[in-house]
Amino acid sequence: MKAMKEIDITDSPFLATALALNWPIWSNDGHFKQQNLVKVYTTNEILELLRR
Repeated sequence: MKAMKEIDITDSPFLATALALNWPIWSNDGHFKQQNLVKVYTTNEILELLRR
């Protein structure tokens, strides 16, 4: 996948799945934050959302 080619090609299947399903990604892998095609939540961000 072109979006992840220069970042981490092994993350491409996860990004492609998130795009196909229109779902965000939950990951602490900083590589995902370097793209802007799908929303990426870290565990801390998920916990913050749950505390609201």
